[in-house]
Amino acid sequence: MGGQCTIAAVTAASRYPLRVLREQRQRDARARTLDLATAVAVADEADRAAEAAERRAERAGSEAQAATAAVRTLVGQGTTAAALVLAEAHACHARLKARQARDAAERALAALAAAIAEVDRARRALGEARAHGEVVERHHDRWREARRRERDRRDE
Repeated sequence: MGGQCTIAAVTAASRYPLRVLREQRQRDARARTLDLATAVAVADEADRAAEAAERRAERAGSEAQAATAAVRTLVGQGTTAAALVLAEAHACHARLKARQARDAAERALAALAAAIAEVDRARRALGEARAHGEVVERHHDRWREARRRERDRRDE
């Protein structure tokens, strides 16, 4: 039982001194990657919503033009005042719907622009997090290499 222990003692000096910082940088890079993925998904959804809103605005605009043209046709035909009032009310309602659809399309485009700006911000944050992580990784590689050289010198 008096044999010599061959397990090297693990001391604070043998551990990487920036281990906690290195792990934090790795977690930060993963979190920034998830942030970017979320921002891209939101931007994709905003793009689809903006396209749909533009289609609705175009459709409402064409319906308003058709209703206005119908009123002009009725005026040209000399129809009754009651028919003209109903047609004009319909055209007015169609123009209101077209205006609301255009406003909704503009809001959707603004939301898309904000989502794209968020993607750019998330992309910059990810790049920054990766750069900070790379600095620590380089330090870790140099530290590990120095430890290896030190071990090799002791072994000689």
